[in-house]
Amino acid sequence: MILPVATLVLVHLANYVLIGSKIAFDAASNVYLLASAGKTTALLHSNDHGKSFKAYLIEGHENENRSWDIEQFSGHNTPEGPPAIVRFVRTSGRNKAPARLPQQLRWRSTNDLELIVAEKTGSGELSFRKPAKLTSRALASSMHSGIPSMIVSRDRKIHVVWGEATDPSASTEDIPGVPAYIATYDRETQTLGEPVFMNFGPPPNDSHNTPSITIDSKGYLHVVVGTHGRPFQYLRSLQPNDPYLGWTESVRTSNDDLRQTYVGLVCDDEDNLHLVFRLWRSGEEHLDGSLWAALAHQRKPAGGEWEEPEILIAPPLPDYGIYYHRFTIDRNSDLHLNYDYWSTSWLYRNNTTGPGPGGAGKGIGRAVLTSPDHGESWKFW
Repeated sequence: MILPVATLVLVHLANYVLIGSKIAFDAASNVYLLASAGKTTALLHSNDHGKSFKAYLIEGHENENRSWDIEQFSGHNTPEGPPAIVRFVRTSGRNKAPARLPQQLRWRSTNDLELIVAEKTGSGELSFRKPAKLTSRALASSMHSGIPSMIVSRDRKIHVVWGEATDPSASTEDIPGVPAYIATYDRETQTLGEPVFMNFGPPPNDSHNTPSITIDSKGYLHVVVGTHGRPFQYLRSLQPNDPYLGWTESVRTSNDDLRQTYVGLVCDDEDNLHLVFRLWRSGEEHLDGSLWAALAHQRKPAGGEWEEPEILIAPPLPDYGIYYHRFTIDRNSDLHLNYDYWSTSWLYRNNTTGPGPGGAGKGIGRAVLTSPDHGESWKFW
């Protein structure tokens, strides 16, 4: 059943704060953004290339802890209408700082995960269908780095991937990581299929381990199961645009014991897959053998195996580092990597200056790398 036209908010858009950094487009180049104002959340819609927007309230759970994701372009998914949305509604989670919690609870929460499907009416306004519940055990998603794609669509089908919380007392021999699942919603029949298990992304109960999905030009689905400092796992559907007819055997993205975290995944116009992620390195000439965190790119040619990672950014300091990166692709198949750098190094936290947001130790300012040749070369934009 399609609900009445969504509430159109006739307020100044300056009252809204964008949620995340994802921008969605449909086949007609309409622009969509998620934004919040107080306790309300809205889908912003522009049919004039971003010159003006209308805000449509996504009602429900206003007094609860929520987070969101929206379908973004990852190479071969351009919906005819509004992008699909997922909403996390927190049902349990930590109420202390992570460092004060036992390891098995440090990054664990449980959430109701709902799929929200919008449609255009004959007058060009938007309407929302009743949310479809995917699970009541979803872990929170990790969207501050990599911005993994939880959603892709093709024709009438919307495919969603997520990770789930498990019993924190269970042995890692029984549950070695976060179980990743996929389910598909059919726009025409308005039905949601049963979840399909992909693989475990270690360690368990860790919200860093958000899986990511993309689709290639032929319609095959590609899933990378997220991890926190372990090798990613990769699977491909056996049939185009269908997760229910089987998958390839799950394989690691490298034979080496890579310490990978924060998936960014896209598929280019030649059906090459591209990953960008944080990669821990040590015992090398850089920084005299100390532990350091790189920003790395990895490619899988169409029909081929995963290539070894290429270091794009090596940090100036050892110890913990993070890049808060966003990895995207445009319709010309150019790759774009936006990143910052933050470190726990004493020198960094006490002496960093520059264009970053807020002074010493607050980031040195964002930069953009782009590749116009399928990841063969990169340049600052």
